[in-house]
Amino acid sequence: LEMLEIYLPEEADPFSTLIDLLENNPSKKVLWVIDQFEELISLCSFAPLRDAFLQQLDDLLKREFTNLRILITLRIDFEPHFVEGELQSHWLPQHRHELPNLSLDELKDIIHKPAQSVGVFFDPPSLPDKIAGQVFGVTGALPLLSFTMEELFLKCIEIKPEERSISEIEYEKLKGVVGIIKMKAENIYEAFAPSHQHVLKMIMLRMVSIEGGEITKRAIHQSELQFEDETFNEQAQGVIQTMIQNRLWVSDKERIEPAHDELVRSWPRLRVWIDELGTDNLRLFHQVRYAS
Repeated sequence: LEMLEIYLPEEADPFSTLIDLLENNPSKKVLWVIDQFEELISLCSFAPLRDAFLQQLDDLLKREFTNLRILITLRIDFEPHFVEGELQSHWLPQHRHELPNLSLDELKDIIHKPAQSVGVFFDPPSLPDKIAGQVFGVTGALPLLSFTMEELFLKCIEIKPEERSISEIEYEKLKGVVGIIKMKAENIYEAFAPSHQHVLKMIMLRMVSIEGGEITKRAIHQSELQFEDETFNEQAQGVIQTMIQNRLWVSDKERIEPAHDELVRSWPRLRVWIDELGTDNLRLFHQVRYAS
């Protein structure tokens, strides 16, 4: 992997480069990890580009390099998109491993034990059971749970700073896990000036797609957030930093995306923006961006 990183120049064709590496170094074993494979659907709205990648991957697999292993990770709800088509002959039961969701008891421990270790208690003691039940089986349960517990604790000590407790009363006022995310997003939006609100709207619409009638989050490249209008560009950077600092977006040196699926699924204002634009126009918007 270290050798491949050094060998792969910027803007190079990864398939050609990888084939050259394998052929010229037959004694070297290469593991290629393709993470978040579902983004071929949720991120790439330009079908010809997606089909070309899958075809190249199929061609590579058919060459049966003995010194190559490919590890693909993806959300299981996107698997039906790949069990047929270019990868059908490779998508075999013996080649897949399904990671189980965290059990309800594991989620309860994740809530209760860290709080216990720093002297924070729950009122009532059964509150972790209720919170765990709300995130059980939800995609991205761990980051969602982490966000929920931090926001809930900060809210409780704001009201009763002398107590180190997390109250079910406040949890219910915030309307549970989903309510906490919706409220956080809405509070940030309302605190922005109108110009920054518009910027947030434009960026959020880039970060969603419609798949099977459902809103899904999508990552966008950092370069897509560089604008010709310098004022708009400065406002965008301010919005980005605010959303990241408040743990609603996450980013690395290349990409930025919503931190939680529930943000794009449950924030009413985002739903209004999508309805105003129209789902067909949203798809067209992404296709034009990729074609350009």
